[in-house]
Amino acid sequence: MFIFHLINYSVIEMKVAVITGASGGIGEAIARALAKDGYALALGARSIDRLEK
Repeated sequence: MFIFHLINYSVIEMKVAVITGASGGIGEAIARALAKDGYALALGARSIDRLEK
């Protein structure tokens, strides 16, 4: 629990996005654009093979 006291929460800024349909089309385009912007992404898709490329 002492670790929580060492972190300055005002310094931590993390952008996170959850995207469904990320294996193609608009979802894929949005995922790529947000990744370039430094977002941490949680991606969802029906086709894992296409998602892994």
